[in-house]
Amino acid sequence: MEAIDFKPIVKTLPKEFTSHMFIKAYIRENEAEYISKLRPKKGGFRELNSYIGQLLEREQSFLEICKGKDPVKDENLKGYISDNAKWTRIDI
Repeated sequence: MEAIDFKPIVKTLPKEFTSHMFIKAYIRENEAEYISKLRPKKGGFRELNSYIGQLLEREQSFLEICKGKDPVKDENLKGYISDNAKWTRIDI
């Protein structure tokens, strides 16, 4: 799971998107890879999704995205509403 794998996914998302939106799109294209990275323990989803968010943040320039200042409420994979990063594509 590297930034180079994320770039084609980012290109499919709307101009503004959340980390949860990215993760859902990533899973649609790379389900086996996502599952292989999950740890079989409580909090495994949260841990992996946090890692993905950190990778998005660290590779903003390469991915041509910009992180918003304030978190937004968004639905995660399990259907819970939580604070989440909002991103803007700067390639369009």
